[in-house]
Amino acid sequence: MNILGINPDRDDGRAVDYRIYPFFKILYSESEDGGKVSMARAVFVIITLAIMASGCLWSVTQSQTAEQMLDNLKGMHLEVMVLMVAINECVSRPRMRRIMAYIDKSRANPRYGFPEEETIMLEASKKARADMTFLVIIFAANFPLMMVTKPVTESVGGHSWKQLPFPWTILPDDDDMIYVAILLFHTLGVGFSHCLGIVGMCFSTITTQITALFDVLLLGIERIEERAARKMKQLGLSYEESMLRCIEESVAHHQELIREVRSEKPHLESQFFAEIVNISMIMACEAFPLIRPNLTVLIAIKGLVFLVVQVICTAVLCDRLEIMADQNTEVFNALYNSPWYKCGVDYGRIVSIGMTFSQHSLTIRGKSFLGLIATRATFYTAMVNTFNLLSMIRKMS
Repeated sequence: MNILGINPDRDDGRAVDYRIYPFFKILYSESEDGGKVSMARAVFVIITLAIMASGCLWSVTQSQTAEQMLDNLKGMHLEVMVLMVAINECVSRPRMRRIMAYIDKSRANPRYGFPEEETIMLEASKKARADMTFLVIIFAANFPLMMVTKPVTESVGGHSWKQLPFPWTILPDDDDMIYVAILLFHTLGVGFSHCLGIVGMCFSTITTQITALFDVLLLGIERIEERAARKMKQLGLSYEESMLRCIEESVAHHQELIREVRSEKPHLESQFFAEIVNISMIMACEAFPLIRPNLTVLIAIKGLVFLVVQVICTAVLCDRLEIMADQNTEVFNALYNSPWYKCGVDYGRIVSIGMTFSQHSLTIRGKSFLGLIATRATFYTAMVNTFNLLSMIRKMS
């Protein structure tokens, strides 16, 4: 599973507690074999995916039937998507290490001393593990279906069982050795693609953890008077002095959290872009066989499973990124609802500074391409685009 050689423990000396991220340990850790071997492994994966995408593209131009063309077109978009994910994961290793280490540090060192803090982080960790378990299961189910559906379907129909996951038209029909070699290469490429599909969705667990960090911040602001009362008792301060210290701590916490999230934004935006610009065409090509009269049970199962995987991944992606982005404006509301009107000028000035940092959501954009923004509305748009493409393909066929 460690196909890209990503190791979050290297280069910056900050360890990551993998008890929180069991799947990150599987997907990102590496053996102590040196950076050169890790880089060679990553280059091998990227080259394999690039060859797969190129073969599908060439086969699109040489396809004799609409079914072949759509299968290869789907394969090209799939391989381009996972290729973009692979490159993004390689170049974003420092960002991943930084945000993972920050989350672990925040979990190990509660900010405000409330028992609810530990509960919030623990629930976020459980949710992240559950989400990743589900994603691993559905990707693991899709891989064998993608490999065996065509051979079994053609064999049952009385045709040759020698079928590839993507029907490359650049191969001779009668050479068994070439067929076996290309089949092994396809198996490798499809396997890498599914592993990278899981890797690409791993950051949804990161957004769950970041959202939990915002929840802790909101908890501290909403219960600021309770924190101030505790400081008054412990340090012998006046009400205004203790409230001033508490708001300074919360605003500093907010600015620190914003800094860490912004450092991770390029990675999140690249992941979102890779998914959203390819997904509609992929799903339209996969859905087309499901509306044809010669539909078989195996093709129906394979198509439905694949569509479920893609729809779930896209929905989770847009939903989690939107929730995370909107948490910043929740901080704005929490600061405004704090008792600034009775705590003096200094308190109000610090609140205004915090509100300046939180008046806009932390929007995740698809590299500013065509106005793509990670929201539920974008997910609905992608589904509509899928239906429109499917209608166009149906008319053309």
